[in-house]
Formats: sequence, structure tokens, C-alpha cells
Amino acid sequence: MISFLRGIIHDVGDSDVMVEVGGVGYRVTVHPKTGSVLKKGETVFLYTHFVMREDTVQLFGFLTAQEQKFFRLLISASGIGPKTALTITGSASYGGFCNAVLTGDISTLVRLPGVGKKTAQRILVELKDKVSQLGLTEPGSTASPFGIADAREALNGLGFSASEVEDLLQKAVKEKGMDADSDVLIKYVLQQLGS
Repeated sequence: MISFLRGIIHDVGDSDVMVEVGGVGYRVTVHPKTGSVLKKGETVFLYTHFVMREDTVQLFGFLTAQEQKFFRLLISASGIGPKTALTITGSASYGGFCNAVLTGDISTLVRLPGVGKKTAQRILVELKDKVSQLGLTEPGSTASPFGIADAREALNGLGFSASEVEDLLQKAVKEKGMDADSDVLIKYVLQQLGS
């Protein structure tokens, strides 16, 4: 229903932000990691997922399309609600998760917040075919699909131009490694820019 928002950050809380779009304020639930890089008064672009239930209406926000896809994959498994999915997207890499599903690595899955052994087993059964069809990673691979492209996309969403961040992204990759997640690269660039 609402796939993304671009607007001015009106307020930043512990687990949500208020984004003003055309005079309307949208309260968007985000992972604290996402909230930590957002600042009041800045323009932001957030990918979103709208959840409507009998007792609640909620909009979840993500800095990258990859995080949004990760969230949507997680909530497609029974036993994983939106709050748990948001916690997982903020604390695990998409590539590591997909690799664990493809290889049947229950021990990795049960270390995820809010995931017990029964839920991990359901994830393996329900998501293995979906993950295989996505073609995101091969068994045995530990590389994360999060990376420089998603970091660039997120920084552009925060209002930085490609010319402002490109050299810093290249330095971040050299320093942090090619397999660094986008949040590591984003934090590096923001520190260098003095944000």
C-alpha cells in the first residue's frame, strides 16, 4: 500500500521516526540502528512496509530496498511477526540468514533474536524454496548482499549526493572489507562527513 516515503524528519524516537510528507506526518517504526543515523530536519527516503491488523496499523521503515525485502521474507514465515522481523533485520545480515536457511543451519537461526528451535525449524521448511528462488547466495557463501550499492542508496536517501560520498565509500570498503554490511559502510561515511 505504501512502498516508500520521502520527506523531512520531524522527530526521531527510540524505535520510530515521524516523517512529514506534503504536510502529513507519518509515524514509521524503525530499528534503533536506522534511527541512530537519522536526524531531525533532514530529508530522508525510507522504503516501507504497511501492516494492518484488527488491533493495529503500523508502517515499518528501512534505509535500503534490501532490508525491506529481508523483512518481507521473514514475515512470510509463520511464527515471525513484524516486530521480531524488524529486530532480526537490524541485527543479522541478509546473506548470512539466507545462507543459514539454504544449508539448514539451525544453530545460526536460533541465535537470532526471538527465534527458538521450533521457529527455526519452521523457517527452514517454509523459506528454503523462497530463498533458493531469490538466488541471493550459494550454499557455503558467507558474503552479504548488503554492501556498497545499498550504502550508496541509503546515503542518497539521507540527502547526500553521489559525488559527496563515492570516494568515502571506496575508502570504507578498503578499510572495512568487501563483505562489510551497508550499515558499517554508512556509519564510516557519516563519521568522515562529520555528521
